[in-house]
Amino acid sequence: MSPELWEQVQIVVDQSLHLAAAERAAFLDKVCAGKPELKEEVGSLLAGAEDAETFIEEPVFSLHAERPADSVSEGRIGSYNIRHQVGSGGMGSVYLASRADDFEKSVAIKILKRGMDTDEIVRRFEHERQILANLDHPNISKLLDGGTTGDGRPYFVMERVEGEPIDRYCDDRRLSTRERLQLFRKVCSAVHFAHQNLVVHRDLKPGNILVTEGAEPKLLDFGIAKLLESEKLSTQTPTLPLLTVAGAGPMTPPFASPEQVRGEAITTSSDIYSLGVLLFKLLTGHQPYRLRDHSMSGLFQAIQEEDPTKPSDAVLATDEFSRGGKVGALTPESVSETREGDPKALHRRLTGDLDSIVLKTLRKEPKDRYGSVEQLSEDIGRHLDGLPVLARQGTLAYQTAKFFRRHKMRLFMLGAVLLTGLSGIGWGVSQTQAERERQLAAHERHISESLADLMERLHTLDPEAGEVPGFAGDFHNELRLYVDDLKLATILNDQASILQNQGGVRTAEVLFREALDMKRRLIDEQHPSVIRGMNNLAEVLETLGKYQEAEELYLETLELRTRVHGRESLETALTLNNLGVLYQNTGDFESADHLSRESLEIRKRLLGSGSNEVGLALNNRAFLQQLRGEFAAAEADYNEALQIFRTRYGPDDGRVAHVLRNLAPVLLARGDYEGALAAAETSLSIRQKDFKNWQIADAESVLGECLTALGRFDEAEPLLIHSHPVIEAQTGSNARQAREALARIEAFKKVRAAAEIGTQ
Repeated sequence: MSPELWEQVQIVVDQSLHLAAAERAAFLDKVCAGKPELKEEVGSLLAGAEDAETFIEEPVFSLHAERPADSVSEGRIGSYNIRHQVGSGGMGSVYLASRADDFEKSVAIKILKRGMDTDEIVRRFEHERQILANLDHPNISKLLDGGTTGDGRPYFVMERVEGEPIDRYCDDRRLSTRERLQLFRKVCSAVHFAHQNLVVHRDLKPGNILVTEGAEPKLLDFGIAKLLESEKLSTQTPTLPLLTVAGAGPMTPPFASPEQVRGEAITTSSDIYSLGVLLFKLLTGHQPYRLRDHSMSGLFQAIQEEDPTKPSDAVLATDEFSRGGKVGALTPESVSETREGDPKALHRRLTGDLDSIVLKTLRKEPKDRYGSVEQLSEDIGRHLDGLPVLARQGTLAYQTAKFFRRHKMRLFMLGAVLLTGLSGIGWGVSQTQAERERQLAAHERHISESLADLMERLHTLDPEAGEVPGFAGDFHNELRLYVDDLKLATILNDQASILQNQGGVRTAEVLFREALDMKRRLIDEQHPSVIRGMNNLAEVLETLGKYQEAEELYLETLELRTRVHGRESLETALTLNNLGVLYQNTGDFESADHLSRESLEIRKRLLGSGSNEVGLALNNRAFLQQLRGEFAAAEADYNEALQIFRTRYGPDDGRVAHVLRNLAPVLLARGDYEGALAAAETSLSIRQKDFKNWQIADAESVLGECLTALGRFDEAEPLLIHSHPVIEAQTGSNARQAREALARIEAFKKVRAAAEIGTQ
């Protein structure tokens, strides 16, 4: 059998095994039409599979089932003694092995199959080995060693992972929805790390995610993964043989994205879709689509055209399935038995946030899904913390409802006392159950309305005019009578963050300071919540120009984070960066340079060179170099940051606009006027889509400066005149450049007027 035929056989077998036995014949007739040799080989392999689901879903590294050995099984490879064969994939066979020296360690070794050692397939096998070598993460199966056998076939050595597929692990232990979400977030961490290293997995499914007894998921099988940068997957279709059934590359159909099924470009968003299918299955036990026709073509049509079922509705449905020749049914009772215990309880648990989160991952167009796996994981974290999620509309009513639910019992106590005092309603033993329920509903409405009023007034303050929420202090004093202060600190901190993001930094300072004081009184200073509170307040103080107090807080934060997390941690790197920016703003460029360099290097070592955090650090460092007049170095770092943000978030992301806005003056300083103009125009066009007035004005100001440098004064002047007062109201430092550009235009106009008079 030729290598090309063998690879096609493996792909068809992989897809066939997801079908019930009765459905395979029609599928094989369609796929293998006119290819009798392909059909014969596929039929032979399928006949030897005793259990269809186990064959495809059982990962090759689980190492608990002994299979017939081949000629390698009794031999030795490098420093390892082969025990027996445990699995077989498209290109390689997998063996259980142990170290041949005194060092005892069981491993899995994957070796390229004989007959598959063509130049192209060897390149692909070595490509997978290189991918794994770059992925050092606690939730990704580790590459330990590699080399070439005596007969010239490449191999690599992996850590032995003993565990169960994630869906089976969750069901066997009857994990709750919360526990399943927490486990899923660890999977997201592994996939996000792969994406940061420009690797798309392309085959995320339960069988490729084993969970150990220590409750740690391990991501396996990067056999069909691709590198975004070197293979340019964002603009090219897969290079492996395509199947006529869908024109698509290798995949596991039930977990494949619409673009995979169509054979289109594969990006990180394709993995996000597959994670959505996995999350749907973990939460509901079902697949997202209610198929009328359980054929492969019916599945492909549903993936491309039909809306997925809401998870909360799926758990109330009954679906038949065929597995290993046996027919069974998923019922509301069987699904909830391994989750929340009761179908109605599970339905309520999934309704709302979780419905929205899952459905956002399953949207047909990649651009409509989460922008990154990190965003998906963070949204799940917000749900677990009782905060509003990004997948739902952030209306005031929704935020208020979430706020109320987070503090329901304590706020209810306050409402009960307030209403009792106002209306004289008692809680006597003579009340009927109906009366109690009615009064409970009245209490909830009262508190909900009070909170809505509080939040509305916080949102409508004009903090720049000096308005401080005195009413918040009154409300705070009332709450203190009935609420635990630590919970109240969380409430105030949440509101301060919202106000800070909306530009209300003076009001945010008041609330951040009050929240931090409460936390310091109630919990240890090394508690992460206290440290975050210090950092939050320091950021606001820096924005307000209170540099000395901000520096003291940053230094205290740095000392605590170094003590708690170690110097080599993301938390410490964040504080180093923040302190460096502060020193940069106060003119201490030498200290700023030292701190920014250390922060950047820590982030690169921990997250890889393509992470969002590294992009942010590069932008900050470039701005420092710009201030020091090191324009060539600044341009290089800005361009590196641009590459990261464009790759991760697309060309229209706000981070791209921000870096371009910073890059334009650097290009001006280097004499590249046309390049500066292009950067400024692109930055403005992005910000005009969905940004705040002062951010748009900021981009207009930079574009006006570029046009001024090019001598295009008539175009520059209206931009500068419009942007100047907006920027001046926000921050005087940025407005200075606009004022200088306007002064140059005024000077030019005087010279031009004088010249016109002279010619009359």
